[in-house]
Amino acid sequence: MTAGLRLVLPIVCLLAAGAARATWPSVSTELPATGIGANDAAVIVGVTDYAFLPKIPGAADNATDWFRYLVKTRGVPQERVHMLRNIDATAETILEAVDRAASEVQPGGALWFLFIGHGAPAPDHADGLVLGADTQVSEKSLVARGVPQKAILERLEQGRHAQAIVMFDACFSGTTGDGKLQLVPGSQATVPVRRVEVAAGRSSIFSASDQVAGPLPNHDRPAFSYL
Repeated sequence: MTAGLRLVLPIVCLLAAGAARATWPSVSTELPATGIGANDAAVIVGVTDYAFLPKIPGAADNATDWFRYLVKTRGVPQERVHMLRNIDATAETILEAVDRAASEVQPGGALWFLFIGHGAPAPDHADGLVLGADTQVSEKSLVARGVPQKAILERLEQGRHAQAIVMFDACFSGTTGDGKLQLVPGSQATVPVRRVEVAAGRSSIFSASDQVAGPLPNHDRPAFSYL
């Protein structure tokens, strides 16, 4: 990465709480084009339908809304926006997409990585794992089919971009969005409390170690990534 500006948003656990409301504004409409993303590249991952883990209603829809925003509003060339929805999002395809986007981003542009899905703690609790759509209900599968945050952030260091914008809309405690069920029965839900390593420059980190990532009240959409 050629410049120091970096915005990192690792959502360790975000609570979708607050006053309930009957309706939320639609975000599935096009906004006026700005054209400021001509040099950008992006990876968008949204998993609603996990093969073996609980579903996350609205995750793939949020991913589609982000795709629309980046391509139609920000003006990122569509061929440089790599979207993985549902079963297309595996550990291998996620890392491949990150490597490709890092090679495609142009000087001065932004490199985006947006993940909306399940997370879990690594066995040593030193990192969080983003879980591919084919992750099975076992600790062994969490490791085999999950991708460490660190692996993603390290790959995002490669490229000619001026800034990396990273969003993990996931709970890395190993529980479901309401905090009531463990993704792997019998495992110990743990909130990883650690220092997030980021590149030199400016960083913004929004996280809460005592909360869970969940939906908007009265709406089947993940709260944090609701554009």
